[in-house]
Amino acid sequence: MNRLLRRRFGVIAGAVLLVVILAFLLVALTWGIIIPSPSETGSSETSSTGTLLTGGVVGAIVGLVGVFVAQYLTGKRHNEALLHARELEAQRAQEAAQLEAQRAGEAALQKYLEQMGKLIADPDRPLHRSTVGDNLSTVARAQTLSILEGLEDPARKRILLQFLYESGVISKDNPIVSVAGANLAAADLVSANLEGASLGEANLVESNLGGSNLGGSNLEAANLVGAYLKEANLEGAYLKEANLRWANLEGAKLGGAYLEGAYLVGAILEGAILDRARLGGSNLKEANLVGSKLQGANLEKANLKEANLRGAYLKEAYLEGVNLEGAYLDRARLGGANLEAANLVGANLVGTYLEGANLRWAKLQGAAVTKEELGKALLEGATMPDGSKHG
Repeated sequence: MNRLLRRRFGVIAGAVLLVVILAFLLVALTWGIIIPSPSETGSSETSSTGTLLTGGVVGAIVGLVGVFVAQYLTGKRHNEALLHARELEAQRAQEAAQLEAQRAGEAALQKYLEQMGKLIADPDRPLHRSTVGDNLSTVARAQTLSILEGLEDPARKRILLQFLYESGVISKDNPIVSVAGANLAAADLVSANLEGASLGEANLVESNLGGSNLGGSNLEAANLVGAYLKEANLEGAYLKEANLRWANLEGAKLGGAYLEGAYLVGAILEGAILDRARLGGSNLKEANLVGSKLQGANLEKANLKEANLRGAYLKEAYLEGVNLEGAYLDRARLGGANLEAANLVGANLVGTYLEGANLRWAKLQGAAVTKEELGKALLEGATMPDGSKHG
C-alpha cells in the first residue's frame, strides 16, 4: 500500500512541476524576458540567439510533455496490473469456495447414504416396514428434504434419487418416503430408470429427464416447468395437475397417460405419442403438437387455443367442448373425432381430414376450411365460417 501511495505521489508531484514550469515559460515568452525582439536590438546575432532560445524552450516543453505522458502511461499500466491481480485473486477465491462446496456436498451425501443405509438395514425395525407418516418414515423424509436443499450438483441429486428408488422406498405401489416438495430442480436424470416411482409434488423444474423411463410413475402435481423430457417414456404415468409449462416432450411416449388438469402451456409435444391419453380440462394453449398422435385421446374441455396441431393424428379422439380458437389443424386427421360444441373460431382447417367427424353445435366463424371438407362432417347446429347456422 505504501508503495502504491509513493507512486501516486510521484505522478502528482511530476504533474505539478510540469504545470509550474510551463506557466513560467509562457510568462517568459509573453513578456519577452528570455527572447528579445529583433526590432529592439537590430542585431542579427541577437535574432539568432532568440531563435536558438525559442527552439530550446520548445524542446524543453516537448520533453516535459513526454515526461508527463510517460508518467501517466506508467501509472495506467500499474493500475491495470493491480486490477488484473485483484480479478485473479477473486477468481481463485471463487474457485476455492466452489471446491469447498463440492467437498461439503460430497461429505453430506455420503453421510446421508450411510444414515439411510442403517435405517433400511436395521434388523429390529427396518425402514421397509414403515408406512408414510409414521415416525421412521418422517425422519427419513426430513433427512431427504434437508440434504436435497443443500445439494446443488445435478449429478449428486441423481445419485440420491436412484438410491431411494433402488432401495424400494419411493415405489408408487408402496411409498415409504414421500418426496413431495423435494428439491430435484435441474437434476441430471438422463436415461434414468424410474419406472413406477412415486414423485408426486416433487420439484423437478428444469430437470433433465431426456430418454428416462417414467412409465407408470406417479407425478401428480409435480413441478416440471421447463423440464427436458425428450423421448422419455411416460406411458401410463399419472400426471394429474402436473405443471409442464414450457417442458420439452418431443417424441415422448405418453400413451394412456393421465394428464387431466395438467398445465402444458407452451409445451413442446412434437411427434409425441398420446394415444388414449386423458387430457380432459388440461391447458395446452400455444402448445406444439405437430405430428403428434392422439388417437382415441380424451381432450374434453381442454384449452388448445392457438395450439399447433399440424399433421396431428386425432382419429376418434374425444374433443367435446374443446377450445381450438385460432389453432392450426391443417392436414390433421380428425376422422371420426367428436368435436361437438367445440370452439374452432379462426382455426386453420385447410386440408384437414374431417370424414365422419362430429362438429354438431361447433363454432366455426372465420375458420379456414373448404365447403368440400366440411361436407364430410356432421354439422347439425354448427355455426359456419360465414356466420350462418347450419340447419
